[in-house]
Amino acid sequence: MAELSEVQQLIAEYHIEREGDRLRFRARPGQSDKAAVQIVASHKPAIMAELLRREKEAAEREAAEEATRIEEARAIRAGEITIKPTVTDYDGIPLYVVRGEAAEALKEIGAARDIAYSTQVNWEIIDALGMEFTIPQAAELTRPAREAAAAKQRAREEERQAKFAEARETGQRVELRSWMAGCNDPREECSMDHVTEYAMPDGTIRRVRRHTW
Repeated sequence: MAELSEVQQLIAEYHIEREGDRLRFRARPGQSDKAAVQIVASHKPAIMAELLRREKEAAEREAAEEATRIEEARAIRAGEITIKPTVTDYDGIPLYVVRGEAAEALKEIGAARDIAYSTQVNWEIIDALGMEFTIPQAAELTRPAREAAAAKQRAREEERQAKFAEARETGQRVELRSWMAGCNDPREECSMDHVTEYAMPDGTIRRVRRHTW
């Protein structure tokens, strides 16, 4: 059997990849396909074993990284890890940037948001807690706003369900919401459409679009 170093060299030179029980590769520059097939075929068992070994190592590495990420996420949300934002300057305005699991955890509780290519901690969090804080501390600070938003969402859903109930009881459609949108018909001489969404007696939603001129 070929030495491991020889097999690794063949894999690199022929750009060999595994597709099930088959190997996909390409010949060296100036080499015939027939010659390449013969060389790869003669070393196929060793090449296949090396590729499988690499795949196993990659899978184990990914599993370990995912386990580390999950544990970090748990520890951050439990307050076992302190959040320490990085300060960046934007035209004289300080921005407080977080990354990774800290960024995800802060966004979940409404304490940070994605802006451009970074996740920035809300200034009120920094004003109240400083440059080092935990997720439970930030969560307590944002709790009133989150509770108010949740209550508002519940009210909207209750109102929506009431309209469906009205449509079902009366047998008539009931308006859910309406808005202006760009005209969707190039044959019409209008730029905006008035769109209305209705709750129908059968529980479905119907959208009616009216052109404006």
